[in-house]
Amino acid sequence: MLRLYPDILVGRRCSFLLLIDKEHLPPSASLLDVLKERFPRDAAARVKSSTTIRPDVALTTVEDRPGRLHRICVVALGRGRCLDENIAFLLRLRAGREVSADKKAILRVLRETEIDHVRELVAQASVGELQEAFPELISALRALVEEQAI
Repeated sequence: MLRLYPDILVGRRCSFLLLIDKEHLPPSASLLDVLKERFPRDAAARVKSSTTIRPDVALTTVEDRPGRLHRICVVALGRGRCLDENIAFLLRLRAGREVSADKKAILRVLRETEIDHVRELVAQASVGELQEAFPELISALRALVEEQAI
């Protein structure tokens, strides 16, 4: 389950991207509810604002000292339950191969298509393919970049 340790929020302004498989989240809870529940109540860091960008992406701003804000973006990965589903979908887009959302099956198809690692699969993918395979992650990254520009 998600655990946050606000004592690590020291130094300069930072952004944190927390990735969680959907299967590890309570079925009826929103990401903001989970984030608020896991944030220690007696911590030095305090939640200043929270936004749900989409049902599987939440952005929270915390303050660890007066004037020093940090962004925490939580992303629930998986088309239904886990990251392997996103990877299998990308593999179908890139290699045209159906593969189950199982690590062993994904690795087998990667070997068969002469792709050494999931990193290589992602590196070879276009932005459009990544957007289609990982919509929640791309939304989170865009939100963090847009906030950085402000």
